[in-house]
Amino acid sequence: MITDNQIFVALVMAMVCGYLAVKLAVEL
Repeated sequence: MITDNQIFVALVMAMVCGYLAVKLAVEL
């Protein structure tokens, strides 16, 4: 069963991964 907390953590991790990916792409 998925709780709201797990969804929140997944969203935060997705945002961090996306931010790092964009930052890396800009530096290249």
